[in-house]
Amino acid sequence: MSAPVAATGLIAERVANVAGLPEAAFAMATTAFVDCVGVMLAGSREAGARILAQTLQLTEGRARLVGSRLRASPTDAALINGTSAHALDFDDVSPAMVGHPSAVLVPAVLAVAEDTDASGAAVLEAFIVGFEVAARLGRALNPGHYERGWHATGTLGAPAAAAAVAHLLHLDAAHTQTALAIAGSLAAGMRASFGTMVKPLHAGHAARTGVLAARLAAGGFSAAQELFEAQRGYGEMFVGSATPAGSHGPGNPAPDWAAALEPWDWSEPEILRSGVQLKPFPSCAATHTAIDALLSLRETIRAADVVGIDVCVTPLVPQILIHSRPRTGLEGKFSMEYCLAVTLLDGQPGTDQFADARASRDDVQRLLRCVDMRVDPSLPEDFGSGRMPVKVSARLVDGRVVSADRVLPPGAPQRQLTRGQLEQKFLSNASGVVGDAHAALDLLSDLRHAAHIAEVVDRLTS
Repeated sequence: MSAPVAATGLIAERVANVAGLPEAAFAMATTAFVDCVGVMLAGSREAGARILAQTLQLTEGRARLVGSRLRASPTDAALINGTSAHALDFDDVSPAMVGHPSAVLVPAVLAVAEDTDASGAAVLEAFIVGFEVAARLGRALNPGHYERGWHATGTLGAPAAAAAVAHLLHLDAAHTQTALAIAGSLAAGMRASFGTMVKPLHAGHAARTGVLAARLAAGGFSAAQELFEAQRGYGEMFVGSATPAGSHGPGNPAPDWAAALEPWDWSEPEILRSGVQLKPFPSCAATHTAIDALLSLRETIRAADVVGIDVCVTPLVPQILIHSRPRTGLEGKFSMEYCLAVTLLDGQPGTDQFADARASRDDVQRLLRCVDMRVDPSLPEDFGSGRMPVKVSARLVDGRVVSADRVLPPGAPQRQLTRGQLEQKFLSNASGVVGDAHAALDLLSDLRHAAHIAEVVDRLTS
């Protein structure tokens, strides 16, 4: 049951009064930051990011575009870098948010940090604060928010980025509240855009919105100070209003602000409490348990032996993986049929498997038609915990059926990737984009001790 609390103001108070963050939070934030920068570097070469940079006709600014020599205003840099960070769908996930926090937070914080000559420690603290708000908004609004078709990366990411930037700018609680209200009013993103360039644009827009909102608030801009909890405000518009007030009626849920606000203990922040899912595959997180299950079966079967693949999923998955007959690599990232077909053919999927040239090949187009995805009501749906249960069965030409089940995707908070896997992922993404990927990795890994963030960003330009 929702509590009738002044959510916007209470969140602002806690963002403006951070104390006692544990060392483990900085360590996890560093890991997420490094991972995001790597996928941002690779994503800067994608068509969507390049078109965006060309369209904006950038003028000189202080903030750098990662992976290039260009500079832009902080808002434009956040927009373009955020789009780059989400372009490959290789960036991390917050189970509580049911979205991608780092692709929004890292570009937003970097853009302002360069402009204000912030330290690496200040950047990481702002990132942890933004992550906290993203996850807590997820607790308040999901699952209803996501099930209605909103893309939480954009809708929850915008006020989360505003909180991170407000903290970096040392705004007091009143100005932070204004920043949250501005960003909440500008937040947007619809899941119908999955499989197109607009999905990563949601991340860039959220990052830009966070930067703009915090800077406007710092300058004295006004906003509806109770936006989150207001009638026809952020919570009601993105989830719904209950009747009577504060109840959860069937099909008409209300935001659960109590879940978002209590307990709030900076000694156990959300980045540790609910954790971060770091991706081993550049596709929608809803495909990862099935890919992992099929990879285990692939050790003993060949694609030529398979006549069909059956995959049982939870009810929400078909609403996310909306491209059953993809023709482009972007559509393939949101297609269970494509992801399993290309995994059976090629093994562990990487960025090459989601190129348009691979998606159009006859072998993958033929095999994806042999994949049948269907809902199994017995599978528990619990995205907010990081669990994504699936059952994958391969039917073989000799009549045998081999099966594998998975509950947790590789990279989930409860099933973390190894340091070696994460380092290899960064080096693979950064190589060919920056001059010395190993040096960039070393510098980013020691981000907390960097006196000037600009010295780090110097290593991230082309």
